[in-house]
Amino acid sequence: MSYLSVGDMAQTFLLRQHSAQMKTNLNRLTQELSSGRISDVAKSVAGDFSPLASIDHSLSTLKAYNTTAREAAGFVQAVQDTLDQAQNLSDDLAPALIMAGNSGHAALLVNTAADARQKFDALVSALNTRVGGRSLLAGTATDQLPLANPQTIISSLQVTISGQTTAAGIEAAVNSWFDTPGGGFDTVAYQGSTTPLAPFRISDGQQTDAGITAGDPALRELIKGFALAVLASDGVLSGKPEEQRMLLRKAGEHILSSQHGLSELRAHIGASQAGIETAISRNESEAASLEIARNSLLSADPYKTAGELEAVRGNLEMLYTLTARISRLSLANYLG
Repeated sequence: MSYLSVGDMAQTFLLRQHSAQMKTNLNRLTQELSSGRISDVAKSVAGDFSPLASIDHSLSTLKAYNTTAREAAGFVQAVQDTLDQAQNLSDDLAPALIMAGNSGHAALLVNTAADARQKFDALVSALNTRVGGRSLLAGTATDQLPLANPQTIISSLQVTISGQTTAAGIEAAVNSWFDTPGGGFDTVAYQGSTTPLAPFRISDGQQTDAGITAGDPALRELIKGFALAVLASDGVLSGKPEEQRMLLRKAGEHILSSQHGLSELRAHIGASQAGIETAISRNESEAASLEIARNSLLSADPYKTAGELEAVRGNLEMLYTLTARISRLSLANYLG
């Protein structure tokens, strides 16, 4: 019978090799148990990374969609707030104009006209709102304010109505200034782009439109009503209180006639807001499902890992004990 013996150097090398391997396994299992993630992804997916790559791509896409959707939500909310300010201003001014127009009190006429000027300035300021350095109602020209300053608009209108001595004449001239394509409103008042903002893409196959500009017919009509109220106190009708009162009534009627269109704009924005909220919720739900699928590929079973960790720890202790005993062997002990 022959025996295969292992020399001391070889035995020492084998013991060290086993010790290093066990320590590596111990560190790996400790890391997996603490993180809950497997360290050998290739082994977990059997070398086929395509399912994992597909999940990661979908998660990245959903994250981009949600980033866009949240940006759109902020932008659309700001537009809705702007339209709300315009609505509130018109709700305050229109009844006051009609009341003043039907009243014979000169003081009420003067005070209402003065209030109209303040509210006209506030309206233009609201429609010129910028968020994050971007104008809300200037179309694609987001670096431009959509409307000229209030005094520029009024000054141009004053030139337009010069020579008019009746409320009807002033109204006709102002209508032409606002409504004629390429007229005063398009060349003096509106400074934005006629091209609306492109829709926001908020999910796969879904986009939302917030492409409203200050040149929208409803807003144009609203601005016209406010401007007419300001012009009622202009010197061209000085000494003609009846014509001034008539122009105030006309101004109030123009503001009221813009309300239907303004309500439609707000409803359109509200629908966009609802669509964005739905898209965000759907994106988050889909992302959660994908995360579960991804975890099923990459998660380490805590019970299995803990069992393997305990086994490696026991084997390592046994190896240390064996190494200690071997290290105490000597020729004297062997012969004794």
